[in-house]
Amino acid sequence: MDKIKSGFTLIELTVVISIIGILASVAIPAYQDYLLKASISSEAMLLSINVKKAMLDYYAYRGKFPINNKAAGLPEPRFLQGNYVAKIEIINGTIHIALGNNCNADCVGKTLVIQPEVMTDYPTHVSWSCQSDNIAPKYLPKFCRPPI
Repeated sequence: MDKIKSGFTLIELTVVISIIGILASVAIPAYQDYLLKASISSEAMLLSINVKKAMLDYYAYRGKFPINNKAAGLPEPRFLQGNYVAKIEIINGTIHIALGNNCNADCVGKTLVIQPEVMTDYPTHVSWSCQSDNIAPKYLPKFCRPPI
């Protein structure tokens, strides 16, 4: 009687494991990029919302932007932090978001700067611009990326 063979050969298993390894080598760097972009885009922008509100209140009452956190009625920069944000500081009317804490090595020590811009035709309307000299454009939120 002939025995029916079932299962995979060693070569078939080796090919499958090689394919999985190749896919993983592509997926892991892409996932790391995604995590870095998400940490900058979501947490930094979310934590800056209350700072923007405090700056707008200050501007509404005084006609200028605060020079530091204390003037805006905010806590010290080291107390404004999150998982990926080390501190948020107002310096001469601009918001400086320093990345760090649990951020990966690519974003530790990087800074995102958000600056208010008063519309000359509508002095009560303030828009925000964003920039960074030390964060690659692909990691920045969409409204912070330089035009192509």
